[in-house]
Amino acid sequence: MRRADDWQTRLNNWASEAHGTSFSWKRANCGFLVADAAVAMGLPDPAKKFRRWTIARLKVLSARGLIEAVPYEEQPVAMARRGDWLAYESGGDEPALAVCMGKDAIGFSTATQRVITVPTLNAVKSFRVG
Repeated sequence: MRRADDWQTRLNNWASEAHGTSFSWKRANCGFLVADAAVAMGLPDPAKKFRRWTIARLKVLSARGLIEAVPYEEQPVAMARRGDWLAYESGGDEPALAVCMGKDAIGFSTATQRVITVPTLNAVKSFRVG
């Protein structure tokens, strides 16, 4: 799958809308946040099968398998480009996912439950999106 021709504009629009988003297990968690970025870039929804899951099932996935559920190929963090997914240590059982925007990435803070920016190179894993 390839990104849409205007994916950079679409990603910027997504990022503008994502800032200020509050965490919600059913609408705005780290998995749905990164999936929404992929959709914004013109890719199929990688979280489609998870969007109808119960909160309890989403919590289990988050704690025991979120990274394994990523449908994209892993790559070195230093190779991450805008729109790629990054995994960060979150203080929980599983790393949290974020979207690379260049030198920084957009993801949820476990402390504030809000969207924040984090340095891209602090990621522990990276996944090539599209």
